[in-house]
Amino acid sequence: MKTKLTLIILMLCLSQILQAVKPKAKNNLFGMWKLVKAETNGRPNSQVMMDRTFKYSKDGAFEGRIMWQGEDQPFNSGMFFLPNDSTMICIHSTPDNKLSNVSYTYNFHVRNDSLHLYGAYFSNVQDKPTLLQMNFINEWWVKMPKSNKK
Repeated sequence: MKTKLTLIILMLCLSQILQAVKPKAKNNLFGMWKLVKAETNGRPNSQVMMDRTFKYSKDGAFEGRIMWQGEDQPFNSGMFFLPNDSTMICIHSTPDNKLSNVSYTYNFHVRNDSLHLYGAYFSNVQDKPTLLQMNFINEWWVKMPKSNKK
């Protein structure tokens, strides 16, 4: 009896310890965000690249949109994972709607209705498509109010 009680107490303590060290992704990232300030490689983004929104869904999908020549258009999309409260791993979708075989790690901080997202991604060099260049982003977003669509 004493051994069973000791074992039960030990299991309860162990489960509490494991639960305490498990990363908890705060769900205040989820929802729609509007870009308010952005830099790429230390330079401010052009005005054309500023009219963007991002939606992070609880199912792990993200979708970026941009207003381009007066039309709301897709910008990028894919899946994201939150290994902890300040790290986001993104896998972007390819033009044929498959997930890329490359993932990117970004840091993020949400404070009230503000999101600071920063990190790096690779893109093809325009004149030499077989070469990749690293691009560092530093972006600030504000949470958009939930719409009343039904």
